[in-house]
Amino acid sequence: MASRTPSIPEGLDLITTPQQVIIRRRWFSWMVFPMLLFAIVWDGFLVFWYSTALLGKNTPWIMILFPIGHVAVGVGVTYYVLCSFFNRTDVILTPDQIAVATRPLPWPGNRRVPLREIHETEIRTRYGNTNQARANLVIMFVDGSNKERKLVTGITEWDHAEYMEGQIRRAVRLPEKA
Repeated sequence: MASRTPSIPEGLDLITTPQQVIIRRRWFSWMVFPMLLFAIVWDGFLVFWYSTALLGKNTPWIMILFPIGHVAVGVGVTYYVLCSFFNRTDVILTPDQIAVATRPLPWPGNRRVPLREIHETEIRTRYGNTNQARANLVIMFVDGSNKERKLVTGITEWDHAEYMEGQIRRAVRLPEKA
């Protein structure tokens, strides 16, 4: 039976050139707007707090030091919101390697893996914490020493993970999964 080319799921783009195939996933979703509102309120409160603390006379040092952890959370949430608006992750398949690149804002997870190092692939479900409403999917690969390693992380849609894994398996020339 001949295998057919799977359709590209909504939210992914396939860019084909003679030298490479790029699977592009944009990070944007409507779920970013509640986080944007939260970031604005959170950061606004911290600006108010520090303007009050730093402009006041004889401000106790605890008023300046106590919210440092809150500032770190505010920076992290704000950066994630910015990344959600602007970033995209490209899975770049070339004849000799697979590269994962997230841009334009820096984010962990960029990597290059030679095709000869990929002996098998698998989709894994990862939960960050017990309160997380939705799991993150990770495409793993098995290397020559039979160790599982991360290849593509941060995928939220099952059909995206299946499509990417199928394209990776074709690039590596692994048999299709049933």
